[in-house]
Amino acid sequence: MFGETEDQANLRMRALEIGEPDSARLRASHNNFQEALKNVDKQYLKAVQKEDSVGDKQKLELKMYTTTKTWTELLELAHGLRRGDHKHDEMVISEWIKVIMTMWGHELNFRHEDEKMTVKGRMDAATFTQTKGYVKPLLKMLRKNQLT
Repeated sequence: MFGETEDQANLRMRALEIGEPDSARLRASHNNFQEALKNVDKQYLKAVQKEDSVGDKQKLELKMYTTTKTWTELLELAHGLRRGDHKHDEMVISEWIKVIMTMWGHELNFRHEDEKMTVKGRMDAATFTQTKGYVKPLLKMLRKNQLT
């Protein structure tokens, strides 16, 4: 637009690109981030609509993995990696992914509600959801001991 700097124009174009619904470019290639962002937006919209009926604590919470391991336990288990026990290695890797994702999810969940509703907050939640979707097949393979 008139009078905007190159950085402002890039930011404006990037915002339009991310927020653009179904362009020919997006129909030709699958955009996982935009899909994750839509899912997060739907979740936030439902949370706002149910604001009175549901407690404040659970309205914008991200779903996380369940793990019984802690970071310090993983550090101890890591000493036994690459010693020929593939099941142990796969268990440690699987638990490491779950612990890291859980720590990240807790960090995102403990943000203030106003911060969660900002564009950056929604994009962070979408990145978490997208990453969780990308890691799911790996965790499944680790659980079934299908990696070599």
